[in-house]
Amino acid sequence: YNNLETRINLNHLGKKTDLISKRNVSSLSSSSSSSTLSPAIIRKVQSMSNRHAEILSTLQSDEASSNDATALGKELSSLANVASLLDKLTSLEEEFKSIQELLEEAVNDEELQQECREEMDGLNEKKNLLEQCLIEAVIPKDEDDYGCDAILEIRAGTGGDEAALFAND
Repeated sequence: YNNLETRINLNHLGKKTDLISKRNVSSLSSSSSSSTLSPAIIRKVQSMSNRHAEILSTLQSDEASSNDATALGKELSSLANVASLLDKLTSLEEEFKSIQELLEEAVNDEELQQECREEMDGLNEKKNLLEQCLIEAVIPKDEDDYGCDAILEIRAGTGGDEAALFAND
């Protein structure tokens, strides 16, 4: 999900902190359909989510100095993607449960049952995609891969004219 918003609007930190601190990651392990999240991934997501909420509350309460606020801001931005994906996954699962309840209530309406099943199939596909994105977001990043520039020089070597043509292109 390259289009995920990872910026936090500082005017609404209080509201976001309240929402984040009330997340229920345990529902991820007992979700409705086959889940690709292992217990280790769920624990990691839980710890990252808790740390995200802790940083938000620290920044909101002005307990951090300016040097700490810079470091906390960087850490917050690294955790924001996981928090956003978790919010989306949680809301998707709540929507799935409400559609499942609607399906159970629509005993006599065959058309409504079909629509509910189609919607549940679409939500399962979205859920699987979000879970894969969440797994990728949780995997630790190699610090040497980011913020480093490299210059690659290609020279003609053995190979004669063909090597020279390749190097010029």
